Amino acid sequence: MDRRDFLRAVAVTGAAISIQRVDAMDILTQHLHTADDKVDLVAIMGGEPEAMFRSGIEKLGGIKQFVKPGQKVVVKPNIGWDKVPELAGNANPKLVSEIVKQCFAAGAKEVKVFDHTC
Repeated sequence: MDRRDFLRAVAVTGAAISIQRVDAMDILTQHLHTADDKVDLVAIMGGEPEAMFRSGIEKLGGIKQFVKPGQKVVVKPNIGWDKVPELAGNANPKLVSEIVKQCFAAGAKEVKVFDHTC
């Protein structure tokens, strides 16, 4: 993502956040085309955590863009908060599980999951 595309994305996001309308979030769902149509950031809304992760990681080029065979991987989700699930203070366990599965499917030698509590 070059500077122009980044600034454009920031401007669109800022405009969507500042508009006090019900359909303001529709602005964020538009596709901003880049020169090579390769994206650095995706937003997936609605659905089960596992399916949303699979969709998002696919749009980024697949998990193999990030995890190579034989690598050791650390997943650092926010899981150390003493909060009820309704407050969403911690990562969804289904999401963490799917990330670990995807890392192993990409050939990771080892996957560790940990967080530092506050």
